[in-house]
Amino acid sequence: MPGTATVYKWPDRYLVHSNVCSTAGLEMAAEPYTRLRADASPADLGTAIRTALSAFRDQVPHPTTWVRYKNPLPAAAGFRSNRLFHHNAVMCSVEDSDIAICFTPTQNGGSFGPGRGFQALFSLASTINLGATPREIGLAAMKALALSIPFPKPDDAA
Repeated sequence: MPGTATVYKWPDRYLVHSNVCSTAGLEMAAEPYTRLRADASPADLGTAIRTALSAFRDQVPHPTTWVRYKNPLPAAAGFRSNRLFHHNAVMCSVEDSDIAICFTPTQNGGSFGPGRGFQALFSLASTINLGATPREIGLAAMKALALSIPFPKPDDAA
């Protein structure tokens, strides 16, 4: 079954997680959450991605209330807030199909404002064979993350 996963990178770490898709079509972060050091090998990163892809679940019940929902990503990555989570982060989405694994870089729009969140850069997406080794998967993710655009620091803004 095709699945999706997400890979974040900061200067000192990676976070890889699976996703679930609700009955209403909303994709949300899900376990497993795997944190790796930034110097992790491509094979270790690829293994974490393969594990996250295999944990994908579709048609999970859509949340009926968001009152008690707490974004699990900052804590899973080791940050105290969503703002700190977005600071210096780059992200790529990973999707497997019956024949390939697609890596889509993103642009980080920060944690608030009209462009907030991570926006897909579909024109920079790349694919590898579904039978790729963990090392090849990790290298493809590293390439997509290198193409991703971090949130600009205040002194970087034009």
